[in-house]
Amino acid sequence: MDIDKLMDDALAAYFVHEWDKVQALSTQILSVKPLKPWMEGAARRILAHSLIAFSMDKDDATKRSLRQSAVEEAQTSIAAYGREAQPEPKTLSESYSVLGTAQELLGFTFDTMDVRTRFNKEAIASTEKALELHPENRDAIRNLERFRKTESVNASAENEEKQKSGGGMCFVATAACGDPCAPEVIILSAFRDDVLLQNKIGRAFVRLYYAASPPIAAVIARSRALRRAALVAIVRPAARFVGSFHQREPGSDL
Repeated sequence: MDIDKLMDDALAAYFVHEWDKVQALSTQILSVKPLKPWMEGAARRILAHSLIAFSMDKDDATKRSLRQSAVEEAQTSIAAYGREAQPEPKTLSESYSVLGTAQELLGFTFDTMDVRTRFNKEAIASTEKALELHPENRDAIRNLERFRKTESVNASAENEEKQKSGGGMCFVATAACGDPCAPEVIILSAFRDDVLLQNKIGRAFVRLYYAASPPIAAVIARSRALRRAALVAIVRPAARFVGSFHQREPGSDL
């Protein structure tokens, strides 16, 4: 078997996106033992890319399986290049870039926002590593910009989910105190979670509060006088009242 000829053919197919041929040839290359580290790294990298391409028009379960395999192939490619005495930064950068793409796309196969966010962060880290190794990696440059946009969208979605579930911040109290960990904020947040969100009327109030309070909090946050006034006239009295209410509740820890 002419392994060099197989690699040349696989790379030629890779550059023209003949993914069936890429998969067949790279799999054949990887069956050869022993295999030079750089050759294994290259074969696994283009195999990972072919798996990503194949996943695009599949059902959700197949997409996840193919993209998970792509992540594993890209990681093994990086490990193979690492066995070289002097790994070529450019080729290693390409493997990190493919890994980042696979991680980002794998995240999209999950409905849970925290899982999507985790894979997005991993994708960003991999792509940043690709650019550290080869700053002119154009795929990595484009991908990092795209992954950063996904990061922003995920953050907005997570914030919206928290607000809908009652896990968001107490906007006015936080603006007035200037610290989300201030005792007053903690007391009011606990009251929201332990009391208001436990009944229909309380949940309706929380939804109304989240709809109306952000612009008010923004105005308060910009003025030292308004922060002081809101703290003295609203936040501290409310926290004292809520604290005493909790103390009267059976089994309360406050």
